[in-house]
Amino acid sequence: MVLALSEDRAIRVCVVSGTSLVREAAERHATSPLATLALGRALLGALLLASGNKERETLQLDFRGDGPLVGVTAIANDDAGVRGFPKKAAALAAPGAGSLDVGPALGAGNLSVVRWRPTWREPYTGIVQLRSGEIADELAQYLGTSEQRRSAIALGVQLDPETRTGPCAGYLVESLPGASRAAESLALENSTALPNPDAHIAAGASASDLAQLLLEGLGYVPLARREPRFSCPCSRSRAVRSASLLRDDELDELRQKGEVLDIRCEFCGEHYAVEADDVDRTGGRSDAQPA
Repeated sequence: MVLALSEDRAIRVCVVSGTSLVREAAERHATSPLATLALGRALLGALLLASGNKERETLQLDFRGDGPLVGVTAIANDDAGVRGFPKKAAALAAPGAGSLDVGPALGAGNLSVVRWRPTWREPYTGIVQLRSGEIADELAQYLGTSEQRRSAIALGVQLDPETRTGPCAGYLVESLPGASRAAESLALENSTALPNPDAHIAAGASASDLAQLLLEGLGYVPLARREPRFSCPCSRSRAVRSASLLRDDELDELRQKGEVLDIRCEFCGEHYAVEADDVDRTGGRSDAQPA
């Protein structure tokens, strides 16, 4: 992931090449091709919107609709870590829609964007109504209406029959306060010429190459490089705390039957085996948190 500015510091660009992280997400959730496209674009989009976050700030995208996909969620942090899941991993297209059209598969609904920092008393949440269901279009709409940020976003996820996913990439171009109309116009022209960032990655371009193309004629000032990755903070201890939400009689029944709880993290698909005696050893349930 590459972040850069125009020479006058008025246009900001972020480009992410995330093939491996999208492939890992698809494998973890055993997604259908349609769900892979939606999840991959949401993961890349979350990384782009979180790229300007302050330290330890997280951003959550939550798409919810009435289509076959039902929804998709992605959470990214300021260090290019991201995780997410589709509500219906095996979703197929709605009758009459294209087999890989994400917009109709999400359907009518809302996009919620939640930003959170540990120093805040409560998170900031913005909600917009879905218009097309296309992930990039909805994110650009949100930035414009809820955060008053003028931007252009493109997200591309290619599918490969053998590896589940091919090249995956996206970019965010936005005007900063004080940007001239000439700079904004040239930035828009550059972004319009790069509608499919994944195709350029497939042809051998790097994230830096795309960032320079997006800032062509505006000067190129590199800001930072980060390694995007699928990252989930779940752990066995969190799974045990989650199991501690069970009532005492439920734990006693599990113990008597000798059964083991199989707790699965919704975000990464990791499974944790938890016995009733493991819960007893947590020392109480007062601080229990879901995994």
